[in-house]
Amino acid sequence: MPDRGPSGPAPAGARAGRCTPSSVLAAVRNHGFTVYLATVISVGVLLTVVMAAFAVNTTVGPGALLIGAALCLGADRPLLDIRFGHNSESFTWAEVCIVIGIFAIPSSILVPLAFACVLVFHLVMRRQLLKAFFNASFFTLGPGLAAPVAPPAGGGRPR
Repeated sequence: MPDRGPSGPAPAGARAGRCTPSSVLAAVRNHGFTVYLATVISVGVLLTVVMAAFAVNTTVGPGALLIGAALCLGADRPLLDIRFGHNSESFTWAEVCIVIGIFAIPSSILVPLAFACVLVFHLVMRRQLLKAFFNASFFTLGPGLAAPVAPPAGGGRPR
């Protein structure tokens, strides 16, 4: 009896193991959330590594580093909760932390610092490892994407 997968019998003959655009699209459609998680985590980790390479030659005062760490550790704290009937929206300090952090310390320091602080915060809160990495990666996208448009005087560009 042939092997049967969740969607029917396994392909045989010339179609077995072929990678076509339609098969890739079907895989993404069936596993979209997994692809989304993998993409955000990969881009966040890659951005952190690249910015950390720029940070090697960057000097920053301990006070600015402490401000950046405090901002990033408090980024996931609730700022405002709004209710509309049965729906509610929550806003956190994350945006405020990014704006202040971009002007307080160079982005080449802020991005790896943000990744490390948010990861540590979520692990201390005993969240799942995958969720902690996703949240840390997603948070680093903010300062990483804001770096090219931040004023150079504020340390927004990698030095």
